[in-house]
Amino acid sequence: NNVEDYRKKCVAWTQERKRRRFTNSGKSSSNPFGGKKSMELDAEEDENIAVQKLERTIDKSGFGNMEIIGQFNLGFIVARLNGDLFILDQHACDEKSSYERLLATTVVHGQPLIRPLPVELSASEEMVVIEYREVFEQNGFRFRIDQDAAATRRVQLVAVPFSKKTQFGVEDVHELVSVITDRFGGRASDRKNKMPSLAECRLPKIMAMFASRACRFSIMIGRALPYSTMLKIVRRLQELDQPWNCPHGRPTMRHLVDLNDIKEAFS
Repeated sequence: NNVEDYRKKCVAWTQERKRRRFTNSGKSSSNPFGGKKSMELDAEEDENIAVQKLERTIDKSGFGNMEIIGQFNLGFIVARLNGDLFILDQHACDEKSSYERLLATTVVHGQPLIRPLPVELSASEEMVVIEYREVFEQNGFRFRIDQDAAATRRVQLVAVPFSKKTQFGVEDVHELVSVITDRFGGRASDRKNKMPSLAECRLPKIMAMFASRACRFSIMIGRALPYSTMLKIVRRLQELDQPWNCPHGRPTMRHLVDLNDIKEAFS
């Protein structure tokens, strides 16, 4: 269990730090307080400190209050929030900002087909396509809808998303239908008055395209940054839906050190 392992490390680190402090002050490291009861209280205190470290959290608003300390190794931003130092990956942070912007605003261009393709859909799936036709079009799909045709035969595909490296087809229409129904319900009554945002209804293929694009155009490791740019990168994180990881899974930030621990170590 990762949490339990971390708890044990925190307790061990706290006990070792306390042992060294009492050793340096000339007291017995085996029992600096003298007495079994004092030792039990000491262990309980160590456990409480470990729990406090585990429970340290930061919400998105914290990025708006961070103080920029500087840049480390041309790739990381060191920032302070209250009594804690954090290290932020400048590329991952900028990449996630670009990625969420692309998800929310980019309308994918469609590539017309030589001839319309019939799309085999159930009656409920067909209703999803008709109800959310605008969402499909923003993702690059275009349809011809024949309202006079029989149910399950009204939809024909006339354009697919355009990409130089990724191919799209009828199977992607089914996948986007699944994305919408999973989020907003399989019945029309469940979806009533629930027009999703564009970022909520993206194909995994399109999300991968945007992740690649965001990576290529984001600030790279090795680039020296002025204070104003570092501040802009950090502040934008508070506006994101999920600022904790880049689209490829790399963490955008890590807790570096509790400054109070440093003060105690040298007190």
